Amino acid sequence: MKRLLLGSVMITSLFLFGGCAAQQRADELEAMNKQAEAQIIDLKQRLEEAEATIQTMRDAPPPKDPVLLLELQGLREERARLQAELAQAQAELREAGVVVALPERLDRALMELAEANSDLMAYDQDMALIRFKSDLTFPPGSAEVSPQAASSIARLAAVLSRSEAEQYEVRILGHTDSVPISNPGTREKHPTNWHLSVHRAIGVKNALEKAGVPASRIGVAGYGPYRPLEENAADGSAANRRVEIMLVPISETPGTPTELGASQASSSSNASATPPPAEPADPNTRVRRPLITK
Repeated sequence: MKRLLLGSVMITSLFLFGGCAAQQRADELEAMNKQAEAQIIDLKQRLEEAEATIQTMRDAPPPKDPVLLLELQGLREERARLQAELAQAQAELREAGVVVALPERLDRALMELAEANSDLMAYDQDMALIRFKSDLTFPPGSAEVSPQAASSIARLAAVLSRSEAEQYEVRILGHTDSVPISNPGTREKHPTNWHLSVHRAIGVKNALEKAGVPASRIGVAGYGPYRPLEENAADGSAANRRVEIMLVPISETPGTPTELGASQASSSSNASATPPPAEPADPNTRVRRPLITK
């Protein structure tokens, strides 16, 4: 009897210790995540300021003043440094993340869909994320989904409408490269890359909604050129021009898409009127926490 009691105490202690250790690790990850996000917000604000100043100086007549030339060179070096720091901060944030696996049937369906449309989309199993290539999803400088992409998005909507997918919010994240919008016709509709990234996310949202995905499950955001997959060349990067669709477990806390209903999607659609906030949360973060939808 004493041995049985001792064994029970030991097992209980192991469970308690394991639970405490797991909670402690979760708390550490949460703290790291918040610290990294704060650093990213600061870096991106500074990067935006540097980009805006460089763009202003580019639009001005070529400077002859050596001091101005040195200032422009210094700004370019500062921009490169900030971009490097930003990439490092984002990598650290991803390393601190936790992967959430999708149900097997849903995971397999997304994988098969991506394999059948590999020219247009790719599936990141670790991130529960479908990535559409913008060059094939939209005409140049447009936020209107092409007919070919609309057909593939409709097939994706069928997968997202399955019962095993109903517990997930559909977050649509627009991205561009770093090449400024120069075409006057494009700039009239999409003044900046911020606008274009949000408008394209909304275009995909509209296609998914039209194909049957409830608006109450959808959120959209645009990140402009600030979440690159690779370094941008002088003429940009096709890999960075993309729209990502991430599946995130719907929280049971108040304010979830289920409770907000269509009004949340309505606010997403209205995002086309103004650029998105200066800094949403990292779309590549593996810690699944609610984002502010646009």
